[in-house]
Formats: sequence, structure tokens, C-alpha cells
Amino acid sequence: MLHLSSFYTAAQEKKGREIDDVTNEELEMAIYQKDTTANAVVLYEEGNNYFEVERKGNFQFIRLIKQYYCKIKILNEKGFDEANIEIPFYHADKETEKISNIKAMTHNGPQKIVVGQNDIYVTDINEHWSAYRFTFSDVKKGSVLEYRYTLKSPFFFNFEGWQFQSHIPKVKSRFTALIPGNYVYNRTLFGSQKLAVNDASLKKSCFYLDGASNGADCEKLTYEMVDVPAFKEEEYMLSEKNYISRIKFELSEFHDFRGSSHKYTKSWEDVDKEFRYDKDIGRQLNKVNFFKDIIPQEALNEENNIKKAEKIYNLIKEYYTWNGKYGLFSDSRITDAYKEKSGNISEINISLINALKAAGLEAKLVLLSTRQNGLPTKLHPIISDFNYCIAMLEINNGMVLLDASDKYAPFGILPFRALNHIGRVMDFKNDSYWIEVSPYKKNHHILTTSVKIDEEGNLNGKFRHTSSGYFMFSKLKEIKTQSKEKYIEELGSRFQNIEITDYNTSEMGNSITETFSFKINEGVTIVNGNIIFSPFLFKDLTENPFKVEDRGYPVDIGYPKKFSSNISVAFPENYKVENTIQPETTLLIENGGKLTLIKQEKGNIINILYNFDLNKSYYPTEEYKELKAIFTKAVNIQNNESLIAKKQV
Repeated sequence: MLHLSSFYTAAQEKKGREIDDVTNEELEMAIYQKDTTANAVVLYEEGNNYFEVERKGNFQFIRLIKQYYCKIKILNEKGFDEANIEIPFYHADKETEKISNIKAMTHNGPQKIVVGQNDIYVTDINEHWSAYRFTFSDVKKGSVLEYRYTLKSPFFFNFEGWQFQSHIPKVKSRFTALIPGNYVYNRTLFGSQKLAVNDASLKKSCFYLDGASNGADCEKLTYEMVDVPAFKEEEYMLSEKNYISRIKFELSEFHDFRGSSHKYTKSWEDVDKEFRYDKDIGRQLNKVNFFKDIIPQEALNEENNIKKAEKIYNLIKEYYTWNGKYGLFSDSRITDAYKEKSGNISEINISLINALKAAGLEAKLVLLSTRQNGLPTKLHPIISDFNYCIAMLEINNGMVLLDASDKYAPFGILPFRALNHIGRVMDFKNDSYWIEVSPYKKNHHILTTSVKIDEEGNLNGKFRHTSSGYFMFSKLKEIKTQSKEKYIEELGSRFQNIEITDYNTSEMGNSITETFSFKINEGVTIVNGNIIFSPFLFKDLTENPFKVEDRGYPVDIGYPKKFSSNISVAFPENYKVENTIQPETTLLIENGGKLTLIKQEKGNIINILYNFDLNKSYYPTEEYKELKAIFTKAVNIQNNESLIAKKQV
């Protein structure tokens, strides 16, 4: 909190926009023409931000004021959820944000229903956040909802900006701010939507110092967007924070009237120094001797450095249980975590770094932001952008990224949540630097099926499934988090009348193979003596994850993938396959992938070779339509291809 005894603002608190401002046209509106699928639409939204001084006795305190107003049209029953309102506010130590002047009203034609103060309540979200909540009364199709409130904050870091786009469309969204020149904020515009109004002007002498001859000038900002489409999440995307249209403010500097300044945006050199001595990060990286006494001599004596690193990684991974917390900037205590055999991400991976160093290996801390937390900015250090950390092992003139928090993660394969493109290596002996967080690339999903069909339509076969890389990662979790009997039962539930026998698994390196024999009674269709059989009994794709015609943001599948199916079908000896499966070869641009289908025929035995390769983890927007098209072909092959065998006379 900033304590001042000599600041005041010439401006008195503004009343802000009042409710009960609805037109007949808005009441009669039945559909939003710019998005006829919308269940509700924001007709108008406004945020007005400014600074004022609050006096308490002989002291004065600067407060940040945010006045918010919103008007929503409910178009159908599916839009009723928009009647549930949550207004969050932040609190820390002895300071808290305050919400006041909450007013809300439902308009149903000429009828107006006011939300009573007794219907507004406060609930805790977590340690630092609470919220006022209420629900509009008597909401129905055609209702217009209005509400407003005022937030008063002592936390200037919480002046974070404005989100123009949301999960429902907006006709107009307007943000204004009056910022004294004493406060310098960096600002960044995110998303693909364009500003309809982008205005900055100077208001002279709007912020004063008691006894000073001149007041500070203010920057008056107005940003506005119109006809803002709803933001719709799609499969395979990073955090919506990266794409949703918004403007972000970050406090960079504060200048007082005495001539002194305080910089909040620091250089990475400053950050490196702070981290080096931070009790939760830097000091915890100096526990090497603690781990020297813990690591088995067998691991320390291993001459092959890769094998040594793997042994230590597995020791840490198997010893600790992740408590589900990240803990990057909260209390991290390595020795306590070791005693409890449990810890947050920081405690586990800093323990890994210490253990690797204790074995004479070179390891460093890497700061990350998880996929759901958003990409960190590279323009300048914003430490709050990071919420995660991993270890970087420098070995054999290369590097291996490690995260020991997941018991099923093979050596060198990061959990999916950590695959967010870039990380910052905290090299405390030298300067920190950026690295690319590249996923493991050898991820193969191979299905091998051998089937024999008799004249009654019964199937007997053998199945072999090999999963490598990230496919192994997920398969291990699937198999080892339940009993063998339960897993086989769930596997069999995907088919009718299937009997699975001789089930086995084996692991080798970064791959796992499962095999079993199976029998399916009446597993084919017989029409006029012809056997009709869909050869893709076991599928890796059942539907296209890409639904929309156009996509406004990239496709990020996390890691490259290869899908293969090798199928051998033996029909009865006196049967001949009549139809021909057409060969298929489709290539994606920029070596993005390939789809191939080949049929080989020898007497009554048909072999089908199917391969679908996705060579990249990231596909820019301009490649979306081709990517969607190749997925459509891959799904159609597995769902629609069939063999027709006719009995020979």
C-alpha cells in the first residue's frame, strides 16, 4: 500500500452510469443478426477507471476506482446462465478491495424487477479472492438485464486492463481511464479484434500535491470495440488468454512529486539477483549436500551420465508424490518435502536439480507458464506470467528437460501441461536466458490386427498395440491406475460379444506394448451370402475434433503424432473380395503431415496398411482448413471403409 500525506485529486468521485436505460428496440429484439446462434448478447458494456485520494485523519491514501456497467439481452432459455453474476475482489494482509453501489434490474417489457440487497452475498474463492454473487430475478426469454457496481482498490497492480471479448457476443464494449502521470503502465493489446476507438489525450493538472504549485497531468484513454464476436474454445488450443481480445496494463514505474521514482518493470539482470537469494527458489537450490547423503552409491558410481541421470530422475519421481500444487512463488521447503515424501511442483523439481548436481551433473531451473496459464511475454520480465518450473539437464553437448512430478512420465518427456513453447533458464552463475520447450517427437500409436472370419460371421483374431512417447505416457496411466481385470472389462465394453484372452503387456524404453487374443461372435454382416466387414475394428480416431469452418487462432496439438494400423483379414478360403479399397495419399503443406492407405490382396487374405502422420505440434491459422480436411479423410477411412467378400461357386 502507498501511504501519502500530501496527495489529493481535484476530481470528485463520479457517479458513473446508472441503470434503467433500456430502449423499446432492445426489449423487442428477438435475435442478434450478427450471430443468429447467440443465446444472449451484451448490448453495452462500460468500464470507467480513475484515481482518487481517500482521507483518514491526517493521512491520505490513493485509491484506484473502477466503475462498471453492463446491459445483457437474453435471447432464449440457453442464455439464462447469464443471469448469474459474480463480482470478484482481491484481499491481502490487512488491505482489501471494496465493492459498493451494486444495483441490478430485470426488464420484462414495462415490468422492472430490482435485485434486493438481501439477495446479494459474499463468498470466498481462495486465500486472496472473494466475490459478490447474485442472480437476476424473473428472467425469461426476451429479458434485458442491467447491473452496475463500483470497485475501490489500494492495489495498483490490479489495474490490469479490460477484456473486450467473452463467451457471448457484444454489440459495444467501452473502456475509459484517467491515469495521473505519476503512474506509468505498459499496455498490450491481445486478440484479433480491432479497436473501433483508440484515443489518448492529455488532461492538464488533474492530480495535485498539497503545497505544490502545479498538479500532475493525466492521460485520458478511451478504447472501444463494436460487434465483438463470441470467443469460442476449440479443440487443441492453448490458453484463451493468448487469443481473447483484451488490453492488458502492467505497472511499470511510479514517480512522486519529490523527484524520486520506483521501477516495477525490472530487467532480467535484476530478476536474476532476486531469485538467487530468494528463500523459496535460490536458497532451496543450495541443498546439494543434503542429497549427496541420500542418493544410493549405485547411482553415484554409474559411469554413463545418461544412465546416471535416469536413475536419479526415477528415484525422485518414485519417492515423491505431487500434492497437486505448483508452489512457484509460495513456500517451498525441500527438506520438509523430503520428510513428508510429498511436495508441490517447485519442491519436487528443485529436489531433482539438487540431486542431479549432487551426482556431478549440470542442472538448472527453468521457469514456465502452463498451457492453461498463457504464454509469458518476452518483451520484459513479468514474473507473474510464470506459474511452474522444471529442470534442465545439460548433458552430452545437449539438454534434456525433466519434470519428476508425474510418476508415469518417462525420462525426457514433460507432462502435457508444461508444453507451452518457451521457458526461462535461471542460470545463477551467468545470465538467465530463453529456451524453446520442445516436446518429445517420437510419439507413435501402432495397431496391428490379425483377423480370421468363418462362414457364420464369427471372428477370431490377435491384437497388438504399441504406444511410444506421449502415447506410452497416457497408456501407462490408463493401465496402472486400475486393476488388470477392470481394464480388460472396459476394453471389452467397446464391442459387442467380444471375448478377450491372453492379455499381456511389456515395456521397453519409451514404449509399451499390449497384446491379446479375441473372439467376436457374429462380428460381421452377412447379406445374400456376402460377408461385409469393416476392417478397422480398433480405431485411433472416431470423429473429427475440428468442427468450425474457419478458425481464428492456431491449432496446438502439443506434440507430433504418428498413427498406424496394420490389418490382416483372412476370409473363408472359398470367398473372394469383390470391392476395392481405393489407395489414398494426402500431404499437408510445410511437411505438416501425411495420410496414406494401401491395400494388398493375396487370395482370400487382405492386408491394409494405414498411416496418419502429424509432423508438427503447431499449425498456424492459414493451415487450418487443410488440417481439418485431412482429419475428415482419416476419420472416414476408419468409419466407412468396408470389405465385401462373395462366396465362389
